[in-house]
Amino acid sequence: MLAEMFQLFGTIGIKAEGAYKDLQQFEDRVQKTANGMHDKFQKAGESISHVGNKMKDVGTNMTTGVSLPLAGIGAAAVKVASDFDTSQRNIQSSLGLTEKGAENLGKIAKETWKDGFGQSIEEVDQSLIKVYQNMKDVPHEELEEATKSAMTLGKTFDSDINEVTRGAGQLMNQFGISSKEAFDLFAAGGQEGLNYSNEMFDNVAEYAPLYKQAGFSANEMFTIMANGTRDGSYNLDYINDLVKEFGIRVQDGSKGVSDAFAEMSPATQKVWDNFNKGKGTSADVFNAVLGDLGKMDDKVKANQLGVAVFGR
Repeated sequence: MLAEMFQLFGTIGIKAEGAYKDLQQFEDRVQKTANGMHDKFQKAGESISHVGNKMKDVGTNMTTGVSLPLAGIGAAAVKVASDFDTSQRNIQSSLGLTEKGAENLGKIAKETWKDGFGQSIEEVDQSLIKVYQNMKDVPHEELEEATKSAMTLGKTFDSDINEVTRGAGQLMNQFGISSKEAFDLFAAGGQEGLNYSNEMFDNVAEYAPLYKQAGFSANEMFTIMANGTRDGSYNLDYINDLVKEFGIRVQDGSKGVSDAFAEMSPATQKVWDNFNKGKGTSADVFNAVLGDLGKMDDKVKANQLGVAVFGR
């Protein structure tokens, strides 16, 4: 079972590069329906003082029949301007920023909403706040794109924005990758079905440190989860717990584990020996073991050795 679950590890991989872009193209078609309305209100609220002055002039010179609809537009403009002001104050109070810092983030929220993201400026605010809090390695100039990406993934995979940003933040922090690379991995993972138990983002946030400690890359982490998903694991926890248990058992080096390695190929035994001398990682041993188990003709023996090493 274990050999079959992971036999393609290292060969399939996750085609992450550009995955978010493909996903976004689908989302763009949905967002275009909202853009028109956003633009109308944005233009109405962008220069509210000028709009207000124009309303006075127009109201003086035009008939009541024309002034009434314009008054409605004026009210909408006032509402939008008020929402933007409230937005900046909410950001400032939530993050404890200076007035200037909140103003800068307020501009990002405004531009994001203007581009058709979110049902309201408040929704954009909350998403931006979570990106700022959970993805601390995102440079200021990338906050807008990161917020859009997080909102798109959350909407597409019906996931909470806090979980999305926590997962992405952990990938960045643990593996030293960019926000774009993190979101590409999630988009590719989602397209591979990794969110089938609605726990992809949360699981990545929880297990990324473990994978990093074991010596895996972010791409390898997603590859392992994808292979386990394809082979019918009932949730991601089961897959990731296998990797966790493997790390514990090889570190422990019990007699049962040592005996199992004695039954494997000379190459794998050498990797195991180097690991015990501090010259390798759990990931090195993991790859070597799976290579051996996958090549064994005696599947019963392969399963027995797998249980000895993986613990189940």
